[in-house]
Amino acid sequence: MAAYTEARVLIRTSSTSTILPICSKEDSKTFLEKHARGAYTTARTVRGSKIFELDTHVKRLSETAMLMWPDQALLANIVEPSRLRAVVMKALRVVIEHHRSRHKPLGGQAFISQEELKLTILFVWHTEDSMLECLYHVSQLPLRPSPPIKVEVRGAPRSNAKAKDSGWVRDRKRLEFLKPVDTNEILLRDLDGALLEGTQTNFYVVMEGKLWTAGEGVLEGTVRKLVLEACAAHHVPVILHPPPNLKDLQRWEGALLSSTSRLLLPIDWIGIPQETMSFQEGDVCRAFKYENDCLTSRLVEWVDDNILQSSVDV
Repeated sequence: MAAYTEARVLIRTSSTSTILPICSKEDSKTFLEKHARGAYTTARTVRGSKIFELDTHVKRLSETAMLMWPDQALLANIVEPSRLRAVVMKALRVVIEHHRSRHKPLGGQAFISQEELKLTILFVWHTEDSMLECLYHVSQLPLRPSPPIKVEVRGAPRSNAKAKDSGWVRDRKRLEFLKPVDTNEILLRDLDGALLEGTQTNFYVVMEGKLWTAGEGVLEGTVRKLVLEACAAHHVPVILHPPPNLKDLQRWEGALLSSTSRLLLPIDWIGIPQETMSFQEGDVCRAFKYENDCLTSRLVEWVDDNILQSSVDV
């Protein structure tokens, strides 16, 4: 049964095609893999009728497109953020309305939201035609994972994390193949043991009453923006350099992930298996327990409190 919505819009400097949404049987990962490599982002609804950090997503699409296809003057004009925002918003209204009118979540589906939507947008520039192909995919948003949240450390950082390039969806498959079913994310480390980000998340450590997170070599996610704003508002020191490092693992007071679907999520367990092996008894690991008033728990509360006000009406 078709459970998703897709749509395609073609933009040239002087014209924009009509958007015609269709029902689809392919999930967002398949959607990204089947199309040509491009700039993409994944947004979400909040309370069903708002989009979280829309302007940040538009800026990300614009910046990634110019990183992937530099020196394209016509493209630069098309993806100018103020122009692009109007085009993206119009398309999202159409695909969301289509999806809600045709796909009613079934009660009892334990792993998806009954109200919220996951919105995937992919841009592909066709140089020969001077045309931007804008592709949209809508699905029900997975529910926020429940504890215990387990992560493993394996794999190297991306070469160009600043660009949200759909090629990464294909490149990370090897790491996802090794990920156990009960593991929520894979953290990427460099040769010195620094943990920059996850395959789909930003990563944070609480240590010595400060928040540590990589300031370079990462994709700056929409929820990360709220995390840093919350720290500033509540006078929590933030260390962007050096990034969190495994050599300090036993000193960490807490660790967290953030992403569109997870929002900000405390990590309960970190395992460090051999690079191409599953986790074995004797491998290094660390478990965390959190009190309600600890800094890790308060960070989650502060971010949750600001999600709605960082969202705009569809």
